[in-house]
Amino acid sequence: LAKRAMPNGGIILLDEPLHSLDPVRAGKALQALLQSEDLKGFQVIVLTKDDRLADLAADAGAVKVTL
Repeated sequence: LAKRAMPNGGIILLDEPLHSLDPVRAGKALQALLQSEDLKGFQVIVLTKDDRLADLAADAGAVKVTL
């Protein structure tokens, strides 16, 4: 959907996208999301209060910013 709306890239903002998944599944889903060829050119921003999810994102190659 994001690629169709903005074919040349853009920003995807996800607010607590994986809060209902267990840590193993959340890690796999996040890794798949961040490595998706369909999201090339997009900046994906994941907002979370879950430190485990933030660490999983960093392990998957994301930049972790703590506020």
